[in-house]
Amino acid sequence: MTYSRCRELMYKNKYSDRNNIAGLNIKRFRLQKDPRWSQNLLAAKLELNGLSVNKNAIQRIESGERFVTDIELKAIAELLNVSVDQLLDESVYKSNENNKDDSQNLAPTKKQVHYRQPSSGYGSREIADNSAKEDE
Repeated sequence: MTYSRCRELMYKNKYSDRNNIAGLNIKRFRLQKDPRWSQNLLAAKLELNGLSVNKNAIQRIESGERFVTDIELKAIAELLNVSVDQLLDESVYKSNENNKDDSQNLAPTKKQVHYRQPSSGYGSREIADNSAKEDE
């Protein structure tokens, strides 16, 4: 066996191009909460349970950029009221094989954008998803 082949087999610690399996499931279960939980809220709840994970870490976990420790996985599962097995379910990846953009199936279709007008304070407006544009 060549050195490069041995090295390839030794460092098999990614799932496809992701650093974790649970990220998409964490996002899916977080968004299914009623009302929806933000990444900030999940991070705050983890902090209250003694786990130091900030919003950026949650974002990186969900996008697959960051590894998830077993301690983090267990704490997240408890907060989301799901089992660790549900977070490790790979079917969400199999259903997205033809769709390279994982967030497309999980994100809401409209975004709430807040902006500030100098004289009238804060306002908000909805921005429709680009795919919902009418044909010209």
